[in-house]
Amino acid sequence: MLIKYLKEWVYVNDREEKIAQQVEVVFNYMKDLETKHFKRLLKNAQYLFPKDIRNINPETVKRKLVDSFNERTLATNEKLRVSN
Repeated sequence: MLIKYLKEWVYVNDREEKIAQQVEVVFNYMKDLETKHFKRLLKNAQYLFPKDIRNINPETVKRKLVDSFNERTLATNEKLRVSN
């Protein structure tokens, strides 16, 4: 599903096999994350992955994903705190 999405929206001119290889590398780097993180990865793939497939860095993708997750959690907690 992610590979197809990346092929259609981010890496239009790249071969699906190349995209699949890169996604596997990223997934292997993210083995310690939870399902909720992978759901967000799927939802925000075009923002988390670089425009050029040659610039994919698993560490950077993971950091951006975790940071976005933490920022949203912090914002939600802040809203709850303010409303109480």
